[in-house]
Amino acid sequence: TIPTHFGIDGKPDAYGSKNMSLILVFISILTYTMLVLSTKWPNLINYPFEITPETEEAHFKNAFLMARVLNLESTLLFSSILLGTFQTALGQSNGLGFLTPTIMVLILLTLGLFLYRGSSIKKHLA
Repeated sequence: TIPTHFGIDGKPDAYGSKNMSLILVFISILTYTMLVLSTKWPNLINYPFEITPETEEAHFKNAFLMARVLNLESTLLFSSILLGTFQTALGQSNGLGFLTPTIMVLILLTLGLFLYRGSSIKKHLA
């Protein structure tokens, strides 16, 4: 039996079969794959900005870098959740600890940074 859900305080509040950890592994692989594919075809990304011929290359470069950074951060996030899950199941920990919420805040800051960069592209090219 392993923790399958953690509350806002990082403590486990639901338990299940160890096979449930495979779902988290599948989600992490799917997330990784989708972010890698978004770097291959940046024109398929839904941009919250108007893409013009003058700004297209700058927006694509920004999106490429954002996807690469988010890929690293999401891999770290899923790894920390799996590590916390297994450590809790083995009695070596009493929850997720500080690493998982720290990475989640980092992901939100990264999204904000790249959205800001994207919104300022037109201004820098003008």
